[in-house]
Amino acid sequence: MLWGRSDMEGNAAPEPNDALNGWKEIATHLGRSARSVQRWERDLGLPVHRIATPDGGSIVYALRSEVDCWRRRHDESIDTHSHSDDFRERGKAANGTVKRWLSAPVPAWAAVLVAGLSVAAVSGVWTTPRTGVPASWEFEGREVVAYSSSGRRLWSHPFGRVVSSPNTLLQGSGILDDVTADGRPEVLTPVRFAAPRMHAAESDAVFAFGADGSIVWSVQPDLTMTSGKETFHGPWYVYDVATGLTAGGPRTWIAYSHHVWWPAFVLEVAPDGATTVRYVQPGRIYSLTYWATRTGPLLMAGGALNEAGRASVALMNLDRPPARWRGPTWPVLECPNCPHEDPSAMLLLPNSDVTAALSRPSGWVMRARLKESSVELSVNDGFGSGSLFSMSDDLRVTRAARSDRYWQVHRAMEEEGRITHTPEECPDHAQPLEIREWTAERGWSTSLVPLRPLPIPPDPTP
Repeated sequence: MLWGRSDMEGNAAPEPNDALNGWKEIATHLGRSARSVQRWERDLGLPVHRIATPDGGSIVYALRSEVDCWRRRHDESIDTHSHSDDFRERGKAANGTVKRWLSAPVPAWAAVLVAGLSVAAVSGVWTTPRTGVPASWEFEGREVVAYSSSGRRLWSHPFGRVVSSPNTLLQGSGILDDVTADGRPEVLTPVRFAAPRMHAAESDAVFAFGADGSIVWSVQPDLTMTSGKETFHGPWYVYDVATGLTAGGPRTWIAYSHHVWWPAFVLEVAPDGATTVRYVQPGRIYSLTYWATRTGPLLMAGGALNEAGRASVALMNLDRPPARWRGPTWPVLECPNCPHEDPSAMLLLPNSDVTAALSRPSGWVMRARLKESSVELSVNDGFGSGSLFSMSDDLRVTRAARSDRYWQVHRAMEEEGRITHTPEECPDHAQPLEIREWTAERGWSTSLVPLRPLPIPPDPTP
């Protein structure tokens, strides 16, 4: 049983020689940051006490004896069973769905420039690793440190420059999954390198690390794309990472987009680190989702098409060759390794009046949530998740709805005079939304999907 958070009010002050006064002293005693120990109190029951003050605040302190006992109990409970076996059991999914982003902090990994799309061998000195699967990992200046779920330091790796988590990541910070088919989970993490003054920034890298901190593979693209007379050299920034199964075994997919303009691509990484450009499109990719369907595994790339001015979704059958966005009016992207096949399906979703009122060129697909036989697509309308679309496993959009937050923003825009109608009078309710769809069998077509009506508020009169 974890230590409770007792003594919240009215306690006498602790003995001076046993007291740790404030978050800084507690963190120093545990050898971690103040943010980490605050999280431990919230999530793991780290015994922290508070004394109420007259102004409504509180004085934070902890007792060395209690903190040390809490730490011993956690280390014993974590280390008396096999992390790997436990992880594999908890990580199994009946339909092979992806192990999505963990909410844990992300480690900072080695800085390596990879020529083309090759895999780099990274040399470095690690502290002696301790057994256990990392539950969290953190960037700490020029060092990455991995911790057990009890906060015990497992291993660390020093670097010669500052590194951080890419701020373009929209969903969490890292993945823990078996991407090498060796029966043990690896840590996958993107990293952005601090740019020296007067030097161009380099592309983001993604590293796969074993449970002991050894580097399994790493990739950092140096890809050049052309479209007509335009050339795009990068740097390329990571927006999302996903994992899943193909006929050839586990794979990792990384969504890269240009740091300024519209090209984007998905890099596929095999268990041995070999890379393939799996998908290319003329618009930013914000999210990747692995979907195991009855007809085979699919990879969904959600984002936006600049030329179309709409949120977009592309679906690739992972048992087929790599693909690129297909359309008669879209810019054609070329590169030495760019694919030329068609995807399984492509969707263009309509924009909302809130997106127009916010002067955004379009919304963009920010995430996809898997259900039994469908996927719920969440579209950022310019302020966050506002529109929701359901897609069936025959790759058709079947339902559309707006979130409660969307209608709150809609009313705020109305009060500011930026929208001239109320939510109840919104034209979207009077006519179906137009979804542009493409498949190899049907080509481009338009389907009409009604917007779910607003809920009727209760009658205030008795």
